[in-house]
Amino acid sequence: MPTRLDIRNVVADMLSRTDLPVQIDREIERAVRYLRSENLDLSEIRGMTLTLVNGQVYYDTVSGATGESLATVPADIPVPDILSVQYAREGEDGANLRNVMEQIPYHRFEYMREGSRPTGEPYFFTLYGGQIGFFPGPAGGEEIFLSGVVRPQVPETDAATSVYFDETPELVEMLTAAQVSHKYEQDDQRASGFSRRAASLLGMAKRVSSSRRSTGRIRDTLSGFNF
Repeated sequence: MPTRLDIRNVVADMLSRTDLPVQIDREIERAVRYLRSENLDLSEIRGMTLTLVNGQVYYDTVSGATGESLATVPADIPVPDILSVQYAREGEDGANLRNVMEQIPYHRFEYMREGSRPTGEPYFFTLYGGQIGFFPGPAGGEEIFLSGVVRPQVPETDAATSVYFDETPELVEMLTAAQVSHKYEQDDQRASGFSRRAASLLGMAKRVSSSRRSTGRIRDTLSGFNF
């Protein structure tokens, strides 16, 4: 897998600017921060986990330590770095799958919590204010299994890798070159060319990401079943 150093060398060759390693590294990191906010399948993760605590409704982090993903994600994933949740359930009880949970809007979540507040196995969750909340309130010890899209880690060393370096290297290079040309060379014409190419590559990445995910052409054979 390419490293940040590999991407820097490519950009430096493109621009004939081997004298700007620090600036190029900075813009590589910014390019990755920009891409990690895009809801692409490259940063999907299956199997984030969270153990609930008695009486604690809201949580700031979930565990990515045992999750499966193309991207490098931290062991503890801050909830604000979860871009979307595609599946959630309470964990497995022996050989039996337990509750599949439904994501609901925050206002409905708080409405359900008004008055009496039952505790027990959660059936609903919400994302709001940088936290994830569960209803009914947990009795404690429930294991939650989540899959979705998260922001991967930013490569901050020369040896660091990134799923974007591996899957969309030219996109990272174009985003980086555009900013270096604009900021450090004051060459907006050159920067504009790189930006147009980056926009085209990002569009291609989004289309590929969409084609890898479920579409209307795939029939949900589980519709009508109650879990």
